[in-house]
Amino acid sequence: MLRYSANPALPYDPAYDRGPLKQGALNPWNRTAPDGRIDAPNDILSVKLQYHHDCRT
Repeated sequence: MLRYSANPALPYDPAYDRGPLKQGALNPWNRTAPDGRIDAPNDILSVKLQYHHDCRT
């Protein structure tokens, strides 16, 4: 999770960045190119959804 913090010691890296959902995509992991920011809806939630795990178990 440290990679997703606002800590300036951990610079932005496009390897950890995903863009919004592709137009007409059927799966939550079908994302556009990096969008220049690491945020919960595009980067963290999409990874969670690709495993179909709701974090309650």
